[in-house]
Amino acid sequence: MDKTTVVSIKNLHKSFEDVEVLKGIDMEIKKGEVVAILGPSGSGKTTFLRCLNFLETADKGIIDIGGHIVYCQDIGKNQKKKIIDLRRNTAMVFQNYNLFSHKTLIENVMEGLVIVHKMIVVTHEMAFARDVADRVVFMDKGVIVEQGTPKEIFTRPKEDRTKQFLSRFMLLETSENYTI
Repeated sequence: MDKTTVVSIKNLHKSFEDVEVLKGIDMEIKKGEVVAILGPSGSGKTTFLRCLNFLETADKGIIDIGGHIVYCQDIGKNQKKKIIDLRRNTAMVFQNYNLFSHKTLIENVMEGLVIVHKMIVVTHEMAFARDVADRVVFMDKGVIVEQGTPKEIFTRPKEDRTKQFLSRFMLLETSENYTI
C-alpha cells in the first residue's frame, strides 16, 4: 500500500453456510477519497462493511486500513490486537439504528466521514452518492461489477447490471421531479 492509499482490500471472501456473499472483493481507497457503494439489496454491500470493521469475520482476504493489516484467514492467531487497532480507525453509521437526535440525517451520515476523515458510504440514495462521492462502486451478487466517477456511473454506465439497477432509480427520480 503506497502512502496515499488508506484502505486496501484484497481478495475478500465471506460465506454464510452454503451462500457465498462476497466473492473476492478488491478495492483501494486513497487518502481523502469518498467512495459510495451502490447495489441492490442482497448484493453484499453491508456484509462488506461489516467485514471491514470485523462485525463479521471474512473467510479469506487481507484488510489494510491505515497500515493496520489483518489476514482474515488467520483470525485467532495473534490478530486480536490488530483488529482492535483497525476498529479504532473506522466508524460506522447504520441505516436503521440509533442516530443522534440533535443532528439532521445528513449530519448523522457525515459524522463518520468527518471523524474518520472520509472511509466508505453505502447508500440507496442516488442523489446523495452523486453529490458526495469521488468514486462510485456498483456491487451485485458479491462482486464489484463496475466503478468510476459519479458522472461516469450515472450518465454512462458500461455494464448491463449497472444500467438496469440505475434505470429503476432514475425513473423514480425523474417522475418525482415532475410530480404536480
